Amino acid sequence: MSAAWASAAGLDLSCPPLLATRTPATPRGSDRSAAAGLPADLTAEALTGFRIVKKPDVLPQTKFNPRAWWQVGSDPVAAVVFSPDGTHVAIASLAGRLLVVDHARLQLTAVFPAYFGGVTCAAWSPDGRYVVAGGHDDLVTIWMPRGAAGGRIVARCQGHASWVNAVQFDPWRCTDRSYRFGSVGEDARLCLWDFNSSTLHKPRSTIRRTATTLSRTASRPASRAALAPLAADPPPPLLVEDVVHPILPKDQVSILEPCVAQPLGNGPLCDLIFREHELVVSHRTGQITIFQRQPS
Repeated sequence: MSAAWASAAGLDLSCPPLLATRTPATPRGSDRSAAAGLPADLTAEALTGFRIVKKPDVLPQTKFNPRAWWQVGSDPVAAVVFSPDGTHVAIASLAGRLLVVDHARLQLTAVFPAYFGGVTCAAWSPDGRYVVAGGHDDLVTIWMPRGAAGGRIVARCQGHASWVNAVQFDPWRCTDRSYRFGSVGEDARLCLWDFNSSTLHKPRSTIRRTATTLSRTASRPASRAALAPLAADPPPPLLVEDVVHPILPKDQVSILEPCVAQPLGNGPLCDLIFREHELVVSHRTGQITIFQRQPS
């Protein structure tokens, strides 16, 4: 394992890893449905199969679970992730969609399609501004789910050679302007990515990051807020043109390259966890590798 990638990753290799074994863009608005040959009054719920099967209990304390039941199409759900403030839920579906639901209002607010294949994992940034998602297209995609025009794609991240199995933000390397996240996949590769909002507004460009540009500002992760109370009755569903985003071609989306892309063994990697002093990576072979991190 080279010292160069470890330095970029903020890992301390003077201490050996602790090892535990066997443990063309379609326009927004009313023209989108017509261009896709869909009825103008088609709702996003009808298109995706999302529906509220059981409404939440009115009383905050209930003796019965589940309190609510959502049907998310007919394909398997790979991940369900709450935003840090507890108001929204990101749902990764093997149908090839990332769905964002307003948890308090019980309303589907955004549907982001994968470039290809299913979406297998997702993670929110510590400030709740971005969602990163990986899947069968070998990409990690950065989305801004809340904002003008119901959100948008920010960048596609190219660094894996096979399916992406897990993504996580590093809260100790994120600031109010820059972000660090990691990903692991079937290619046994650990990728680390740095980005900031000012560099990701440049379509048709490739953004290259080097070790010298990495943020070393440490910040404590934001405390997780309590989940927003559930609405007794969801609002009317939104139309496809207001919720479902098109798949943009490559020349209209910024490309982000990893600052670190390091193979770890021969078998697929399953998950990663950023801790204040360690980086934990799990292998499908039953191994867990723990790297000590360099002080900030």
